[in-house]
Amino acid sequence: MAYQLVHELPGTMAGMSHGDLDLRKAFTFADQVGHLCPEDARKVEETVLPGADSKTPRSIRDRARREVIKIDPAAAETRRKKLVSERRGE
Repeated sequence: MAYQLVHELPGTMAGMSHGDLDLRKAFTFADQVGHLCPEDARKVEETVLPGADSKTPRSIRDRARREVIKIDPAAAETRRKKLVSERRGE
């Protein structure tokens, strides 16, 4: 996660450095975009992180999740199906 923050999510790291994001919010965001390529993750950063200092970790997670689906809907559907099959023990 630290590598991801430093090398792939410069906006998130900057938000932490400036005190706009605490560690929990940064990790919550990074977890949602971890499977994206760095370019797509930065697009989500640009949309989700402005104003994140006044948001809860849950609202950051939910907004990031929606933005990830917009960027890569096919991958989101694949992840959803995988999670459903894992819950069913398939």
